[in-house]
Order: sequence, then structure tokens, then C-alpha cells
Amino acid sequence: MKLGLIGLPQSGKSTIFSAIAGARGEEKVSRSDQLITTVKVPDERVDFLTKVFKPKKSTYAHIEYLLPSQAPSVAGAKAENAVLTQARICDALIHVIRNFTAGGLEPASEADFWKTEEEMILSDLVVAEKRIERMELDAKRGKKPDEEEHSLIKACRERLEAGDPLRANPELAAAPALRGFTFSPQSLSW
Repeated sequence: MKLGLIGLPQSGKSTIFSAIAGARGEEKVSRSDQLITTVKVPDERVDFLTKVFKPKKSTYAHIEYLLPSQAPSVAGAKAENAVLTQARICDALIHVIRNFTAGGLEPASEADFWKTEEEMILSDLVVAEKRIERMELDAKRGKKPDEEEHSLIKACRERLEAGDPLRANPELAAAPALRGFTFSPQSLSW
């Protein structure tokens, strides 16, 4: 399983990533490259089965955590879109929200949550609209579009234009015809 850490700048993503990765010391985390760490998940059930069946090798589950890069040359909405683009390959997102005072700034947790949520919805809307445009262009060229995919993408666009994330409709979000699209994965808020 691959989990991506997302959130606004200075929300604590790097701190959480360092804690998960077991980083120690005063070394700063470089944000010019995306960072990945893998954590082995100990499981008593695997230990028990290993004792019973005595296999040559026992493998625990692994969870991969991704901390998307924030290139210093990219600012504002483009930087947030770049982060979301990197996180699209993840199975789920961990949405880190600042709830502490830093640099004289008071936390605005709810506003920060909705700002990132709106960015994800807008990013998904761009994906849906590009696909609809491509399908319509193919139709003009004589290529018949997949009707199921076309109707699902249009349903996605309608939901996203209304300001609702795709995960609000689990049947739509899990539709097999949409698996190849890079819509935002499920978001887990911390």
C-alpha cells in the first residue's frame, strides 16, 4: 500500500514523514525531491503462522509513504497542483492539517482542510474535462467512444462541478472503467 502525505505548506508533513521514517538528528528534510520510505508492519498472525508452518521466508506487510516534493521554483497554486500530481499514484492520501501556532500564525484548521479539498476537486475536474475533450475529438474523427466510460466521466464532471469529491460516491469512484484515470485517491484526515 502506498500512502501520500498532502497538506498546505508548514502543516507538519515533513515532521510526520521524519517520524514515520525514524529519522533522527538535526538534519533538515530536502523538499526539492519527493521522499519515499517503507515501513514494515509487524503482525502477530504472521509470527504464529511462521511457527506453525516453518516456511523458508516470512514476509510482513509493507506500507510505503510518499512525501511529494515542493520545488522552490514553483509557487502558489502551481506548487499545490504539482504536489497533487505526484500523489496521484498513491492508494490513499493522509491529509495533514496544521493545528499549532507557528511563526505567529494562528491555526485555521477547517479553512486549511477545505482549501486542500478544493484543490483536489479542481485537479480532478481538469482530468475529467481533458478526457471528455479527447473523447469528443475522437468522435469527430469517427472513432466511437466507449459509452460506459463517457457516461461515467460526465457523471464525474457533474459531481466535481458541484464541488463534491468523487469519493462521496463510492460506486462512481470505484467504477472499473475509471481505474486508469488518475483521480485523487481517498483522503484520510489527521
